[in-house]
Amino acid sequence: MAGKVLLVDDVKFFLDLGKSYLYRTDCEVFTASNGKEAIDVAKKFLPNVIFLDYEMPLMNGLEFLQAKKDIAEIKDIPVVIVSSFIDKSLEDILIQNGAKDIIKKPFTELTFVNLANKYLNLDKRKKRRIIIDVPAFYGFEDDMEKGVILDLSEGGLFLAADRLLKEGAYLELKFLLPNTNASLKLWCRVVWINKEGSKKKESYPVGMGLEFVGPSKDIIETLRNFIERQTDGY
Repeated sequence: MAGKVLLVDDVKFFLDLGKSYLYRTDCEVFTASNGKEAIDVAKKFLPNVIFLDYEMPLMNGLEFLQAKKDIAEIKDIPVVIVSSFIDKSLEDILIQNGAKDIIKKPFTELTFVNLANKYLNLDKRKKRRIIIDVPAFYGFEDDMEKGVILDLSEGGLFLAADRLLKEGAYLELKFLLPNTNASLKLWCRVVWINKEGSKKKESYPVGMGLEFVGPSKDIIETLRNFIERQTDGY
């Protein structure tokens, strides 16, 4: 193992998101749902780095940093504060109280893993990508549009689609893996857009590059097994 990471957030979605990003890396991941629990987990497992949400009940990010200073076992563990919004004055206070870095929500997998790698020596498995042609539905609840998946990896895909969302937007995606009984339902985030007149990939049609958000280990394994059985990887 390259090291240990503690993720602290009172919102399960962000814990699952962080775990999914680190699942393909050579590290052990622990979680806590508030600052007080994080202190107990950190003392027990001594992680190499702590990703800590600032806005939490019982003990916020600043209170955690202040409490951590007086606990010998964990006082030197680097802490990365995670928040939807922190202004410059609060950022300065957090840095003065021991925060090593600050990352803003929403963050991409690349940003998150690169920051984790600053404190760990992560060995991230290369995600094989295959060419496919699979119909899919995307959108929210009953407001679903039809698109076509043109490439697929265990971390994301390209969706040819007429209705484009903004970069950073979240959507629900449903599709059936060919020649399997696996019907997948995933949350995704738009990371790049191919639009007419401004294409990032000229060989691709209009559509969106999507990354999976918080997929379960079972879904990741299903995707990985499917991809490994294909012969069109590149």
